[in-house]
Amino acid sequence: MTLCLEIEYAGYSRIVEPQIFGVNRKGNEILSAWFVRGYSESRERSSWRDYLLSEITKLKILEEPFRGPRPGYVPGGGKKFKEVYCELMA
Repeated sequence: MTLCLEIEYAGYSRIVEPQIFGVNRKGNEILSAWFVRGYSESRERSSWRDYLLSEITKLKILEEPFRGPRPGYVPGGGKKFKEVYCELMA
């Protein structure tokens, strides 16, 4: 079962579906996730978001399952990632 995460990012709580975790082309560790709900500066709802690991101050695994990769999921992270530590199985 794949579970949602509650993260605190830039001082705000967000619920996300983790999709890929690794290192981007700039050398930063990032979590590429599907934003489900919580604070959104852009006010956009459910969509892809990247979160710098260095900016996540709290992380909690929720008992809220999700089905798997979202539309637009690219196995291996595509050109965005230099290295993938872990990812969903497509």
